[in-house]
Amino acid sequence: MSFVITALETRKPGWTPKQFADYYDNVHVPLLKECVGDDFPISHFRYYIKRVSSAPDFTPLVFAGAPEDIKFDSITIMTVKDDAHATRFHAKYAEPEIYARMEEDAAKYIADAGVKVFGVEAPHITESE
Repeated sequence: MSFVITALETRKPGWTPKQFADYYDNVHVPLLKECVGDDFPISHFRYYIKRVSSAPDFTPLVFAGAPEDIKFDSITIMTVKDDAHATRFHAKYAEPEIYARMEEDAAKYIADAGVKVFGVEAPHITESE
């Protein structure tokens, strides 16, 4: 049964949200695909925090709570086929050479301590009629 690995990432100071998204989409994810090959997740979605367009400080669009509570810039949803796929993906990523390449690349655009990665259960979905 498939499951989801979720990550919250925070951009490095000095990077705009647009620069962060561009780098993540066009450099980091292709590097990850290259490094892990066939063990890449079956999907890798990135959701970037929507910003108030007129705000020069990139204030997040917040409907409840305070903008300063949003301390990350992206939510990544990676779906893997099953536990075995997750184990292979993690093992491949953890290989010293691959891990070093990925960490070196992440350090270019992600803030120190700016990543949280965790598994989530299958979604509970409510759809409109």
